[in-house]
Amino acid sequence: MGIRMRPKDWAYGAEFCQEDLPYLYRMANIIRQQPEDNNKLLESYYEKCQKRVNDHKPVITIGNKNLEFIQVVKSDDIVVTTGLQHYLNLILGTVSTRWRYIGYGSGGTTANPSTGDSQLNSEYSTRIDTSTLGWARVAGLKMMFGGIVGESISASPLNEMGVFNASSGGIMLNHNHFNQIALTRTIGKSAFILSSVYQLAPKA
Repeated sequence: MGIRMRPKDWAYGAEFCQEDLPYLYRMANIIRQQPEDNNKLLESYYEKCQKRVNDHKPVITIGNKNLEFIQVVKSDDIVVTTGLQHYLNLILGTVSTRWRYIGYGSGGTTANPSTGDSQLNSEYSTRIDTSTLGWARVAGLKMMFGGIVGESISASPLNEMGVFNASSGGIMLNHNHFNQIALTRTIGKSAFILSSVYQLAPKA
């Protein structure tokens, strides 16, 4: 009997001080420029996000600057049906439009994601282009996405995010919902990094 696979999906929403923003852009650029088989910086970032979720106080070192998290929230959700089908079509080579954009919104905390979702509950107007303001990386059966929401962008509260293959409309890969603690901030005082990990894993 062959190995059965199932999709796993989780996301982090991290808040940083506004003065750290140039270093966040630098980190994202380093991640984008690294060879496909080198994801050490990115894996370290996710590891430190998880440590912050667990009430530790890790720092990210970029050059000679140590960056501290203000807060990190985590979401564990399943991929949506249309996103999974598009992912399989990419593997089969029947489609070519890859995941590139991160949408985010203020969807209410009672509106939990569903596998049948095709859009966010209440999306803000502008999606993040991961090719310039984040990253989109593939490592085996794992896809990793991240995008920076600058301090001047009016997006608070932030309860939900999803990865898309178009700057508007398009196919949504996942619908991550921070339904326990939403990200909130004072506009102009802090920035967010929204990141998502999608992986096919063996099913027990």
